[in-house]
Amino acid sequence: MRGAAPEQGARAPPESILLQSGRRPPTRMFRRSHRWLIALPLLLLSACTMWKEQQHPDSFKNVTRLEDYERTMWKAVQAGDWTQVRAHMSESFVQMSPAGPRDREAALQHYQHMQLEDVSLGEFQTRPNGADMVVTYSVTLRGRFEGKPVTSTAHVLTVWQSVKRGWVEIAQSVQ
Repeated sequence: MRGAAPEQGARAPPESILLQSGRRPPTRMFRRSHRWLIALPLLLLSACTMWKEQQHPDSFKNVTRLEDYERTMWKAVQAGDWTQVRAHMSESFVQMSPAGPRDREAALQHYQHMQLEDVSLGEFQTRPNGADMVVTYSVTLRGRFEGKPVTSTAHVLTVWQSVKRGWVEIAQSVQ
């Protein structure tokens, strides 16, 4: 009954909110759905920008996780920062590689023959072992070794020991 006079005592709805059928829109449901239509995209957008990808420290001073010690150690090797590399290898360090065992000096000499363009680390697992920590990961190295181009991937196990000045590598196996 469009255009009919309202019943006595009833207020006529404003014309602006009447539907073509003459009924009012379902305001509660309408308001709720609009809230979700606005809130959902905002929530999704904030999730994309709220938590940035975790940054890895560039120096040993800022390292808090052993995964980051490994990353920082490889950055030091890549940069040729032999003072930092040596400082984070114990004096009794031993490395087992496909070429055989190496002590700290032999491992440092091996690293010094590398000119790394890219180091990619992944598949980290860290496990406590008393005061020590065992870290396993995969590493892909791209660059030069003794002047020859090389790209290699290896699985690494490193044992880190907590000492007064921080953490030091005490043993490493490379496969």
